[in-house]
Amino acid sequence: LQAVTFAWPGPARPVLEQADLRVAAGEHVLIAGDSGAGKSSLVALVLGLCEPQAGAVSFAGADLRTLSPADWHARLAWLPQDAPVFSGSVRGNLQLGDPAADDARLWSILAQVRLDTHVRSLPDGLDAWVGENGATLSAGQARRLALARALLRDAPLLLLDEPTEGLDQDTADALMRDFADAARGRSALIISHAVLPEGVADARYRLQGGTLVREAAPL
Repeated sequence: LQAVTFAWPGPARPVLEQADLRVAAGEHVLIAGDSGAGKSSLVALVLGLCEPQAGAVSFAGADLRTLSPADWHARLAWLPQDAPVFSGSVRGNLQLGDPAADDARLWSILAQVRLDTHVRSLPDGLDAWVGENGATLSAGQARRLALARALLRDAPLLLLDEPTEGLDQDTADALMRDFADAARGRSALIISHAVLPEGVADARYRLQGGTLVREAAPL
């Protein structure tokens, strides 16, 4: 983001004003902020769902406005808040991330999010039915399955929007530590109001007053 100013239509003041942010290759960056600070607007800008009134959002030097939505979304893996688990099998949910993924790849990604032991315990393994909205899974297991689906996308940038929402602290911390390991070498932008464990983010910013303020690393 380069000097980005953005406001939704209407008389409201801008939610972002001259905001700057750079995510380096392989870097994991956390954006924190209170409710209403503009985190959802920032997500919409990164997804290319809207355009800034001033400044630019770019990736590898290309302004998103010059890329087709399909071209941009091919470079991006998104884990939205309350990411859904679809009625179907474990395999079917995972292959939404990569339809060509074979069993070895699916088991590998499940191991990275520490869900392989549970899936192996099911009578049908990868073909086990997870039910509507993941009814057969705990909240933490459902979030891990959705994370595995995002990780399967062969995209250089991962965008996580409130990935620990609704999870207890221990489950949330374990999920994010495993994510940091599984996503090593890939860039990640994490939007979260929750306190994340040390080691998950290489850089932390707070969105306040329409600008992004880098926070000092903890002592």
